[in-house]
Amino acid sequence: MSTEAEPQFVHHCPRCGTLLDVSAVEPFTEVQCPTCDELMRVRTQFDHFELLEYVAAGGMGTVYKARDVNLNRVVALKLLRKEYSADADYVAKLETEAQITASVAHPFVVKVFSFGCDQGVYYIAMELVDKGSLDDLMTLQGRIAEVQVLEIGLQVAQGLRAAYRAGLIHRDVKPGNILFADAHTAKIVDFGLALPLEKAREGEAEVWGTPYYVAPEKLNHEPEDFRSDIYSLGGTLFHALAGRPPFEAANASLVALKHLKSQAVSLQAFAPDASSPTAYVINRTLAKNPADRYQSYDELIEHLEYARAQLLGNAGKSRPPKARVVVEDEKQQSAFGYIMMAMIAFTVLMGLLLWHYKDSIISRRTSGEDLARQQMEHSLMTVEQTLVHARKQMVAGNADEALKTLHTLDGRPNLPDASKVWIPLHACIAQLAAGQLDQGDAILAKLIENKAYQSDDRTEEEKMRRFLKVLSLFPEGKADQQMKRWSSDGFEPIGFFIIGLKEWEAARFDSASAFFQKFLAEKPTGNWAWFNELRPMAQAYREDYSLYQELKSQIDAADTPEKKLAAARQISDLKAKLKRQGRLRVELVSCEAKLKEPAAP
Repeated sequence: MSTEAEPQFVHHCPRCGTLLDVSAVEPFTEVQCPTCDELMRVRTQFDHFELLEYVAAGGMGTVYKARDVNLNRVVALKLLRKEYSADADYVAKLETEAQITASVAHPFVVKVFSFGCDQGVYYIAMELVDKGSLDDLMTLQGRIAEVQVLEIGLQVAQGLRAAYRAGLIHRDVKPGNILFADAHTAKIVDFGLALPLEKAREGEAEVWGTPYYVAPEKLNHEPEDFRSDIYSLGGTLFHALAGRPPFEAANASLVALKHLKSQAVSLQAFAPDASSPTAYVINRTLAKNPADRYQSYDELIEHLEYARAQLLGNAGKSRPPKARVVVEDEKQQSAFGYIMMAMIAFTVLMGLLLWHYKDSIISRRTSGEDLARQQMEHSLMTVEQTLVHARKQMVAGNADEALKTLHTLDGRPNLPDASKVWIPLHACIAQLAAGQLDQGDAILAKLIENKAYQSDDRTEEEKMRRFLKVLSLFPEGKADQQMKRWSSDGFEPIGFFIIGLKEWEAARFDSASAFFQKFLAEKPTGNWAWFNELRPMAQAYREDYSLYQELKSQIDAADTPEKKLAAARQISDLKAKLKRQGRLRVELVSCEAKLKEPAAP
């Protein structure tokens, strides 16, 4: 009985024409031609979509920036992982996500364009929203300005209202699922956990969603409705304003959270500077009993608008008492009608004039302190979006492009001291990933010399300076003893990753792999959760090291022409499999050259 062979996907080397079997290679992987050593991206075309850049990875698949060659527009292409594309249940889940999101047409909901399958991989094409997430912004700033939080809440609430009117609840509202199309437009994304209302009302035995933002009724396996999404939105806004979620525990276990969520919560206990209207809205969204929350999105949106207006000082003045009713004759009614029409026309005209000159008026009424704050907020958002983009480029293997992205921040004013450290450290990581060890060390030396980091907390400031010195001097002196005192819940774990890169480019691969493993063992949260975005890089270096270790013993034992030829072939194969280009590839080329040298007479 014959079996159908697995489809083979091939790629032609653009330089020498060698045919490569890339069936087992992940999309957008950079491989090396075994014949001419040309580096190339493979499996970059899916139907009429051309992959351009890695964006992010999730539980079910990977998202890429892609070009729709038929319509000449840039999209986000979500590819289901290979192992899941063969699973009918997972494919159905992706198709459901596409159908659900496509059914909601709203400016604050990410659009879905199409769903399909190519090369055995299922995909969903969506609107590209690549200016970072609320989670990214919170990681950089810790706490977000109140007026910005209210604007984000208003937009997301309107998007959720549109979904609800289409018969859906989202079920996973959280900072990571709120994306920015620009500095002033937030969109809700990822309806992968959404359910039609009739199914949501049945309740589930399994709890899905992010525990810190999950409504109490969901933890109790009770039926959900739109008020559960309102709770999750309230928890998200609370976190953005207070710099911490409404409920915390030593770990995110559902048991601890379920216990904590039996208690009342107050925004002003953790963000005392929040205005009373804002605190009222958010506290009400977080009521344990759904009946005590907002009973419609319209009411929630109205209250968010009121809180924002009060904050901006534009709330309407108190209305004068109503005049008593006077019975008028026909002539008086006619005259009054003309007067009213004239008043309406005058009001409309004044409104148009105010709208036309609103920027000038606002700028005059805005104090210098407010303008400085607004400039700082805008600058911070731009910096965070740039850093997120640079990290994505590094993870995708484009360290040189990441350096170009980071250079756009050179000389930017209105930055806090912390950013003056973390921007150069991103550049240091990119230099090391590009194989430039000396340039990376030069950045560290300059940071120590300039003493850029100045904090109100002298202990924190001194810790940062010791941290930078350890990075600069490693492996000299007493760096090992210093690292033993590094805290797991602060910024220091990123040091393991940076030292791993330094060791790698110094050809100390055993040490580098050990440091990458230390970094992967850390579980950063809060302000340092962005470290997790670099985990795929550390894992890729570890995988390359593992392949090298398997081959190294064969290289060392190659003492005959036949063994040397076999080892050289293995090296050629390994160079094509490397996930990260850098010092290891140079090492392999050197080994390959030695194996091919003629034996001494």
